[in-house]
Amino acid sequence: MLRHLRREHQIIQVRDKIRTGVLAWIVARLTGRKIVYWMSFPFADGFEARAREVGRSKGLIVWLANWSRAFLARHVYYGFLVHRVDHLFVQSEEMLHMMQRRSGLPAERMTAVPMGVEAGWLGRDRKALAGERPTVLEGRRVLAYVGTLARSRQPEFLLRVLERVRESEPAALLLLIGDAPSADERTWLREQIAASPAADAVHLTGWLAPEAGQRWLAHAELGYSPIPRGPLFDVGSPTKAMEYMAQGIPCVANDNPDQRLALEQSGAGFCVPMEVEAFAQASLRILRDAELAQRLSECGPPWIAQHRSYPVLAAKVAAAYQKLQEPSRAA
Repeated sequence: MLRHLRREHQIIQVRDKIRTGVLAWIVARLTGRKIVYWMSFPFADGFEARAREVGRSKGLIVWLANWSRAFLARHVYYGFLVHRVDHLFVQSEEMLHMMQRRSGLPAERMTAVPMGVEAGWLGRDRKALAGERPTVLEGRRVLAYVGTLARSRQPEFLLRVLERVRESEPAALLLLIGDAPSADERTWLREQIAASPAADAVHLTGWLAPEAGQRWLAHAELGYSPIPRGPLFDVGSPTKAMEYMAQGIPCVANDNPDQRLALEQSGAGFCVPMEVEAFAQASLRILRDAELAQRLSECGPPWIAQHRSYPVLAAKVAAAYQKLQEPSRAA
């Protein structure tokens, strides 16, 4: 909050708040401070997508309000604010390139800081973390997904993958660690599971504390990270693939740009199109080949430690701030 500014504060940072960003820019310029904006999601584009999705289903006033917000956010953010902040942190290399194309910002005015993992996740004994195997997982080949199961993320896709995998591996079980964000979506999700021919091979935990979720995840033979392709998701940096890799769990993910980069560099899993057959075949390769699964498992933690642990990412942010302060020190 701007009211907490003190004399010793040299930089104002704003995360994702466009109106607050404009106000902070004014304060920064009046007080001789630098301003940094952290863009974790293209919210201006998200407002436009929401306006299209809702349309006139909620009446003319809501339609006008949604489109007015989308119009103003787009023009204020892309046309004004990003050109006036001193530095822009973005969520991924893909988002950095998108901002170059859309706003003409030079790469040196931006820093990509993708999602990472707590250093404490690395080097943990997965068997010890897992503890006693839950009864529901006994005798099962566990295929896990961690995170939000919002309708926009198409969680029903994983049900189709499970149905296909079970044709060859009847013991396969889909472990969904998380839940949908709203009551209507939670109802929809459970209806989708109940309607699946593989409903008896799906276990939905609901929302859990992080440590409890990690214990469930530690029982998995592989982890799924399907991210629907499109302008909003393509510029993101999915966390779940990094969490699987940090725990030494082979990852099956689709070709979201950040996931593709991580899996190609690390060799910790398979990056395939978001198609049922492609995901099923990648899953079966891991389930059928213990040596392959072990190699994939061993590739994840060292790559995360070098590229995506929070200490590494924090050093990257600190270097950007240090560089930003150099002109004032020289002066």
